Amino acid sequence: MLNTRTILVWSFTISALFLNACGEGETKKATPKPTSDQPNEQPDTASIDMDALPSPIRIAYLFYEANLEFLPDLIIEPTLYDGLTQSTDKMLLFGMYGSDLAYCAFNNREEESLSRFELMDRISEDIGFNLNRDQETILKRFENNVNDIDSVIHILSRYQMDIDNYIEQNNDQDKALLMFSSAWIETMYLGCSVKDLELNEDLLEILIYQSDICDILVRSLDNLSEYHNDPTV
Repeated sequence: MLNTRTILVWSFTISALFLNACGEGETKKATPKPTSDQPNEQPDTASIDMDALPSPIRIAYLFYEANLEFLPDLIIEPTLYDGLTQSTDKMLLFGMYGSDLAYCAFNNREEESLSRFELMDRISEDIGFNLNRDQETILKRFENNVNDIDSVIHILSRYQMDIDNYIEQNNDQDKALLMFSSAWIETMYLGCSVKDLELNEDLLEILIYQSDICDILVRSLDNLSEYHNDPTV
């Protein structure tokens, strides 16, 4: 089920990005393409600066500012995690739940936000991320501030920083790429699934400018040799 959802998200996202970019209507400023003096290098995971990519939290916040409609049927149910045994499945779902968490929190969906935050903490332990922090304290802080967007952004950013630090210390950049990619894909899925998308020019512009990130992620994921035989990826 996770694999099917991921494939659908990829297909829908890429189609929406390029159909909207090439569609009729007001022309948006195009992102410069590489020329003969700017070779289109093929990155590997070691060469990608993950810090240079906008976080899914940041993109979700841009969607929020663009008045992205909240559609509760789009978010993934927590029960999807039950029964998963493969670490790759868990990493992908971790990123997707992170995207759903930001989507819910920015739309004041307290119950959905809390359940996904708690589940992400559980998944991080299941995939071996020893973050060396007080789990109950951060969960309580999130619960107490779930309706304060500025506090939510701070808490989620801090949580992401803890994960990034662990990944850097343990040289787990491939895991970071998988989780970032699944979170980004889910965020694009949420952004592309609204009604009357073509009427929201701010949202369309945000989506169109994600095409460069899409290209980077596709080529980078293709270089993850460790996961080439994993049907989930």
